[in-house]
Amino acid sequence: EVLAAAIQEHFVAMLGEASPVDGEPSFSTLINVLDRCSEQFLALGAYHQRLLEAFASLDATATVQQRIAVEFSRVIAAQLWHLQRKRQLASWADIGLLAGQVTNAVICTAIVWSTGHLPDAALGPAIRYAAGLVLLGAARGRTHADLEMLVTQAQSVIPKPTRPVNEVEQSLTQEN
Repeated sequence: EVLAAAIQEHFVAMLGEASPVDGEPSFSTLINVLDRCSEQFLALGAYHQRLLEAFASLDATATVQQRIAVEFSRVIAAQLWHLQRKRQLASWADIGLLAGQVTNAVICTAIVWSTGHLPDAALGPAIRYAAGLVLLGAARGRTHADLEMLVTQAQSVIPKPTRPVNEVEQSLTQEN
């Protein structure tokens, strides 16, 4: 429980540093939040990797995990609500659900990074890529175009995984 409390305190402080402080919510603010999140992880790379491993594996941290995810989702939802109000996000999109999915994408990417399967240089682009893919289906107008560009740029930087994904890709290529 002491470890869980320390993890919660650390990640809540980190989230506070990644949250927008000033300015109106916007697409660029949303991307800045994602970028600050990856910068915070990288600031204490090895330490954050060990903390994320503990965070993801300890049963005692389940409540903490939920609190952090809910708080991060709130930060993301504020940005999404603004985009929806500006008609840059589909009116049918459930902001809370979409923010939760973006949060899941960011957390999963950070966990993959913490295991060493993603190099430090690819963490920021991988977070942008994962969040961007989630958002593309609901994005409209200029935001959709900006997301496509963001995802395409991020995709070019992220190293392709080695087996078994490449084997699957090769077999699909051979079938066509």
